[in-house]
Amino acid sequence: MKKKTIYILVVLSVLLLFANVVLNIVNKPEPQIAKAETDAAEIDSLFVHAIYKFNLDSSWITQVPINSSQYDSLRNVYRIKLPGDLRPATILLELKNAFQNYPVDLISDEKVVNATTTLNILSNDKLKLQSTISVENELERPHTKLSFIITNYEELNQSRKESLFYSMIPYSILLVPSIESDSTIIKLNDYKKSYSLFIDDDIDEDKYKLASDFSKTRLKEAVRYLSRNYSMADLFIVNDKSSIFNSAIFNFIRDEFTSREVKLYRLNDFISLPDNYDEAISLLKFYLESGVGEKGKIIVTNANIFYELNEILLEAKKRGTKFYRPNEIIQINQSMSNPN
Repeated sequence: MKKKTIYILVVLSVLLLFANVVLNIVNKPEPQIAKAETDAAEIDSLFVHAIYKFNLDSSWITQVPINSSQYDSLRNVYRIKLPGDLRPATILLELKNAFQNYPVDLISDEKVVNATTTLNILSNDKLKLQSTISVENELERPHTKLSFIITNYEELNQSRKESLFYSMIPYSILLVPSIESDSTIIKLNDYKKSYSLFIDDDIDEDKYKLASDFSKTRLKEAVRYLSRNYSMADLFIVNDKSSIFNSAIFNFIRDEFTSREVKLYRLNDFISLPDNYDEAISLLKFYLESGVGEKGKIIVTNANIFYELNEILLEAKKRGTKFYRPNEIIQINQSMSNPN
C-alpha cells in the first residue's frame, strides 16, 4: 500500500511538472516588435519638398526656435504663410500623399479664431515636426493666366468626355450650332461647364445656317436664332478662313450680332496648340513660363490634346497658374489695359 501511494505521488508530480511546462509555453509573452519610425531629418526633408511644390516665396516659410518640454525633442517649428488663392487643406492633402508610404501620423487642428492651422507630424508616437499654416490674402504668387477653348469635343470617347466633366481646369467647349449641340449644352449645364459658339461654313442646321447667297431677311433670322439659343456662350467665334467671313455680306452679319450685344471674335485672335502632343507640351510650357505677370492668354486646342495635358495643367495650377473661362480672361485683360 505504501509503495502504491509513493507511485501515485510520483506520477502526480510528473503530471504537474508537465502541466507547468505547457502553461509556460502557452502563456509565454510574445516578443515586443519595435514600431517602425522615420527620423526627424527625413520627415523635415519630405515636408519642405512638398511645400515648395506650391511655388511659395522663401520668405513665407520660416523656422522659429523653441525651447519647451511640450515639444518633445523639437528645436524649431515652421511658420508658413499662404497666398489668398491657396488653402491649408490643399497643402495638407499634398503632405498626406507625400507621407503615405511612411510610418507617420499627420494631425491637424484648425483654429477658427485666428484662421491658423496647426500640423503635427508624429512617428512612433513621437512628435517629429510641427508647423502652423496661415492664409494672408494680400500675398500673391507670380503667375500666368490661361484659358482654354477645346475643339472636336465630339471625337472624344465616352470615358474621356466623362473625365473632362470632372476636370478642375476650367475650359470652354467650342460647339458648331446644331440640334446635337443644343443637347450637349444641357449636359454641360448639369456639370457647370461652359461653351463657346463656332460660326463657319459647315453649319448644317437650316435655322442656324449662314451663307453669302442668303437674303438679308434670312440671315437676320439666323442671327436671331443663334444669339437667342446660345445666349449663355462664353464667346461667339467666327472662322476667319471661312467663305462667309470673307464675303461682302459679313459686315451685315457682324452688325446684326452687334445689335444684339454679341461680339464676334476671329479664330486667329487666339493661340492654337498643335495636334502633336510633344509639340503641344513644348509650346504650353513656353506660355506658362513667359506669361508670368503678363496679360492672360486664350488657347485653342484639340479635346484629346487637352485631356492628355491635364496632369501638366494640374501641376501648373499647384504652382500658382490661374485658369479662367475665356470671357473672364478678356475682362481681366481689359482691366489691365484700363486700370482706372
